[in-house]
Amino acid sequence: MQEAIRLPAVLIGPGASEFLQTVRVVFNLHDTSDLTIVDQAFVNDDTMLYLRFVREVPVRGKELGKADGVYIVVGGTLSLQFDSKGVLSSYFLEDEVEDSIVEEKNGLLKDLEKGRIYFAEPDEIVDPLKLKGDGKRFFIQVDKDGKKRLHRAYL
Repeated sequence: MQEAIRLPAVLIGPGASEFLQTVRVVFNLHDTSDLTIVDQAFVNDDTMLYLRFVREVPVRGKELGKADGVYIVVGGTLSLQFDSKGVLSSYFLEDEVEDSIVEEKNGLLKDLEKGRIYFAEPDEIVDPLKLKGDGKRFFIQVDKDGKKRLHRAYL
């Protein structure tokens, strides 16, 4: 791992994607839809890189009924510390996928129980004002890729 990720590396613009792809491979973040360097800091002779990522995961469970398999977006962070020679000396990966799925599932179950979720047809144009009037806070709709998506009906 230490030899795969080294500084100096191109962190912005052309060439940055190679560094990010290496990070994806080394830290098993293949299924992330967004991996971005958000900050860089210098601590004594070390360099810190702070990254964030997003992944889409399905929430499963028979108790969800028609909502079973709805995709949610969860995020995480990765901090990389490089020594003065550019060698990765430590890292901290915060990836709370399982906790996020449990929390989201519990929220979905409550909203389903209270009748606050509308199930839209794939090509339906949803009217947020009608949903608000019907007491629906969210709607689930299958997107063009065939994935069930949870949407907020109104802000």
